[in-house]
Amino acid sequence: MKKKDLFPTHNGLRLFRLPELGRERENTRRRNIQDLHNTTAAAALAAAGVSSYGATLFCGGHSAALPFLRQLTKKAEPYVVLGTPKDLGVNDCLFRLPHDWKNDRLLPTLPDGNGFLTLRPSDQTRIDLTHLLQNWEHYVILCLGNGLQLDAELLDRLNERGGFVLLTESLNKGVRSADENKLTLKRVLTSMDYLLISSIGQEFQDLVEMLPRYQEERVSNTLDWQSYRNGFNARLGHRSGKGFRISQTRSLEEKPILRQEDIRTMEAQRRVFLLNTHSCDAYTAAIVR
Repeated sequence: MKKKDLFPTHNGLRLFRLPELGRERENTRRRNIQDLHNTTAAAALAAAGVSSYGATLFCGGHSAALPFLRQLTKKAEPYVVLGTPKDLGVNDCLFRLPHDWKNDRLLPTLPDGNGFLTLRPSDQTRIDLTHLLQNWEHYVILCLGNGLQLDAELLDRLNERGGFVLLTESLNKGVRSADENKLTLKRVLTSMDYLLISSIGQEFQDLVEMLPRYQEERVSNTLDWQSYRNGFNARLGHRSGKGFRISQTRSLEEKPILRQEDIRTMEAQRRVFLLNTHSCDAYTAAIVR
């Protein structure tokens, strides 16, 4: 993923300047992340350029994902939400999405309208789902990590169909890496068009590798007081002097725009991080419901 600077690095005066100019301070403070403050899910998706036609990964709880799913499904009907009984319990908030039907088994073709499929967690369910996806015309919202796992073949089928949403509170548990169709977290993350994160665990280290990076300029100034006195010269006598010496060293360091402490802060403040992986535009927002 390419690097994108919010502000270009400014070299300043050649001779001397303070450790950081305003642009460097702002670049370090914001790290190329635009703060949308309190806003709606619709406005946040529009700002980040998130479309229902792309592959979207949401890391976080269902309640945090619901406002975004409401907006994405408005332009993606009909849709189907798939999960296990742990994902789609009787009182789960995802059932607030408008729907026309429910079923507890995979179907070769889906009924008209929007619906929910509550599936038994097993390897056979994953295999059957992989084969049946090609027959469906519905927009897919797939809950992972509570019995359903994503393997390489299922990910390929989803990408072939176009837009979809992967919804998980634990991507590690939702990715299968134990057989010939093993899948790495890095491949899942890099195959997404959009990342929406309200909470993330051990997957953070894999996420960092694909995040845009910002340049932080480090400047060190040194101020010395010097005096000197040379040896005696019959013609000139002693020569001595005193003065200041100013020196400066500069270096540029590239760092990921998101840190582990940023995630903890977002979780505490109930904020969401949005990343468009094509444009490398990143945003944070507190969603007004």
